[in-house]
Amino acid sequence: LQTNPRTGAFATAVVQKFGEQALTQVNDQVGKQLTDQVTKQLTPPPGAPPTELSGATRLVLAQPLNIVTEQFRPLPGGSGEGLTAFFYSLLLLLVGMVGAMIIHQLIDSALGFLPTEWGPWYVHFPRASISRLSTLLLKWSAIAVMAVVVSAVLEGIASLLGMPIDRPLLLFLYGALVIVAVGFTCASTLAAVGTAGLIINLIVFIILGLPSSGGTIPIEATPKYFGWLAKFEPMHQVFLGTRSILYFFGDGQAGLTRGVWMAVLGLVIGVVFGLFITRFYDRKGLERKPAAAPEPAA
Repeated sequence: LQTNPRTGAFATAVVQKFGEQALTQVNDQVGKQLTDQVTKQLTPPPGAPPTELSGATRLVLAQPLNIVTEQFRPLPGGSGEGLTAFFYSLLLLLVGMVGAMIIHQLIDSALGFLPTEWGPWYVHFPRASISRLSTLLLKWSAIAVMAVVVSAVLEGIASLLGMPIDRPLLLFLYGALVIVAVGFTCASTLAAVGTAGLIINLIVFIILGLPSSGGTIPIEATPKYFGWLAKFEPMHQVFLGTRSILYFFGDGQAGLTRGVWMAVLGLVIGVVFGLFITRFYDRKGLERKPAAAPEPAA
């Protein structure tokens, strides 16, 4: 019975469970048939003394199969039983989402749209005269720089911890692409709906993404609606690309092609949506400024 550790620990356990049950039944059935066949062949002619099988012979005939469970192309040490791809994908997604939220908060504070608080210190800078589109472009620039730096840092930490990486440059480039795609989309969502975008990003990238990722539990072993979510949820696409790089030498058919194109598609959607919504707000004169104070009663 061969298992594929690259599919993850849970998938391996499922294969072992089904395989052991099936092969045990086959072993019992074949043993029974073999014992009956040998017993019939040893049936003596009339008048001859009966021939009986010894206990050791019966034991051998009852269990004729030697069931061996082994891994097909075992993963090297440091692969976390096939879970490093999932956790690395989760880190890339979290960095893109949380990083975009942090950058959104810091830049808005520096531009005077939000107060800045450091412990007991509180300051609210004067509001800068800057359009929504320019603010979004500034945030995107910061996210792009963050993506390059953090992707390199994550890969360096993984190498120091002993995680095998056969394609370091490819993993770095793909990690930066994922962080940029997720970060740009999250920033666009925040620019469109404001603070409520935090909840939307959390639902899209984490709450719906984790159960449909396929990183810990195979999609085939989850309810059908998770399989439907996996067709477009970012977490599953990122996992396929990362798993291909870490376990399948960056083979496109193993998921890298899908992971790259879905990341590019997400990036395009985030950019187009962000540019459209911020320009629309600017043309409508919807400036980011405090509401006018009500006039005092006469």
